[in-house]
Amino acid sequence: MSVEARDEHPTTDSVDRVRRTLEGVLGVPATEGNAIEPLRNGDAIFPAMLEAIDEAQHTIDFLTFVYWNGEIGKLFGRHLADRAKAGVRVRVLVDAWGAHTMDQSVLDLLDRRGAQVHWFRPLHRLRPGQVNHRTHRKVLIADEAVGFTGGVGIADCWRGDAQNEGEWRDTHFRIEGPAVDGLRAAFLDNWAETEPTLFEDEVDAFPSILKRDTRWSSASAVRRRPAAAMSPRSSARCCSWPSGRSASPPPTSCPTPS
Repeated sequence: MSVEARDEHPTTDSVDRVRRTLEGVLGVPATEGNAIEPLRNGDAIFPAMLEAIDEAQHTIDFLTFVYWNGEIGKLFGRHLADRAKAGVRVRVLVDAWGAHTMDQSVLDLLDRRGAQVHWFRPLHRLRPGQVNHRTHRKVLIADEAVGFTGGVGIADCWRGDAQNEGEWRDTHFRIEGPAVDGLRAAFLDNWAETEPTLFEDEVDAFPSILKRDTRWSSASAVRRRPAAAMSPRSSARCCSWPSGRSASPPPTSCPTPS
């Protein structure tokens, strides 16, 4: 029985074939000229997201499934509210199931400062068989130029660097370039169910792909942290939300380690 040797360096033709296959399956064309930075665990993820929020001058679109009561939720609420008070259009869309334990004081603060907060598919509007029709997307877009997506939710469980079972391990990505348009489309796909106004001439700039940043070549750039910065204990716990058919309520707070 022979084993066929595989070329460790794929050819241009094989890469193009994989790309076209994925485009055909997903129905979305691939983009080039993107800068993608992997972020590992809350110690890297949350500061990067908050920095993007603080630096936004025009728009912030934020969509998440998990937004639980806790310190990190209050922190995000304050930063989002501050930008709304400064005149930035802030749109927050939270899943009515995954975020039903969101702190009321955070909601009140966002409302007072002028942020637009909507609930995705409120439970009282759904028939029993539709309760589990949720959005599990986790997307942040700042000024139509910087985007974040991945697995992290807004809850204290994701704080830290996965040093113990109480610090959940996850990965997020910071993205610049034309791929940000895809993240915004994902946000708008859910936002459209709650609000007919998708764009506003006063704030939505639709920045030109070619003008976003000329530092990137036609090939996607991926910035990585050094391997040494990745803790060997960072795989202590995976925190993907259960994807089963049952719709058991999410916990009201992060589980306490036993």
